[in-house]
Amino acid sequence: MKILNDPIYGFITVPSFAPSHIPPVMPVRSLLILIILATSVPLLAQTPNLYVFGTVRHMATRDSIPFPTIHVQEADDHAVPMPVVTTVRGRYEFELTEERTYRILYKAPGKVAKSLEIDTHGPSAEQWVGGYSMRIDMTLFDSIPGADFTLLNEPVGKAHWDPITENFIWDIAYSESLRSRINEIMERYKAVQASGGAPEGTPVTEE
Repeated sequence: MKILNDPIYGFITVPSFAPSHIPPVMPVRSLLILIILATSVPLLAQTPNLYVFGTVRHMATRDSIPFPTIHVQEADDHAVPMPVVTTVRGRYEFELTEERTYRILYKAPGKVAKSLEIDTHGPSAEQWVGGYSMRIDMTLFDSIPGADFTLLNEPVGKAHWDPITENFIWDIAYSESLRSRINEIMERYKAVQASGGAPEGTPVTEE
């Protein structure tokens, strides 16, 4: 069993397990780093099946957000997004059963929305036997009037199949490409939050 534990720009921790040729294992329990904790473990299946589950929490308090809005959609598709059932404790689960690139959008009233991409292309029919699961705990932070978080219209993380580890992993290079811009936005966010909100006409923007 190989475990990768790579903090990405202070936002993502990615422990990743080897795939279905090892016995099933329980998800790693570790602290969230602002946005995501994701684990990938084998399930019983014979067709493409990636089971995604987790909890949506408030970034500052780590409290779960009741009934967050989650939509799943093919990344390049203009079809109506598929809503995901969520609970009062912010929990959710769904299955990806086609080899596609999916966009998962997380929203809640008064919070800045975030999204992820998961590309399920790659595993052979034999590798899909056993299936996979991925735990994604997303954190959202409060929106501030006048602040501009358009960078977060882009996915904050992208996962894909890695033929070397034979598992789904997060794209470290993509995450690194966002590091400086997200760090700058978060510093501005903290400054605006501390001052009680940005005056109208002086948005917090990404350079």
